[in-house]
Amino acid sequence: SIHWTVCSVWYLQTSERRDNVTEGESVTFECSYSTTESYFYLFWYRHYKEKQPEFIISRYSHSDNPDKGKGFENRFSAELQKSNSFTSLSISELVLSDSAVYYCAFTLTTVIDCTASLVQKLTSLCT
Repeated sequence: SIHWTVCSVWYLQTSERRDNVTEGESVTFECSYSTTESYFYLFWYRHYKEKQPEFIISRYSHSDNPDKGKGFENRFSAELQKSNSFTSLSISELVLSDSAVYYCAFTLTTVIDCTASLVQKLTSLCT
């Protein structure tokens, strides 16, 4: 059977769900978030023990097109329901190598913008 753990990460609050299914089946993981911001990203990652997390897929609050990581183009999909503050990750035709820890992560676009401007300022200070 296939084993996994789903961790939903939101400001240091985590929830965990463990499931067992068999190869060939499909599964959907759910993740809720809370924000008053209009522009944000939601990410899904897969993590094998003693390896770095792998980016699976992301959804942007103002786009219908998901961004998928390399190797995750076919069996993986993500849904974003802004009205319900909810995102989900679906995996079809499960294989044994899908046994892993799956993370849902949230980020505001303002964080990305702030980091970019900070890097730019630091670069100019160093030259």
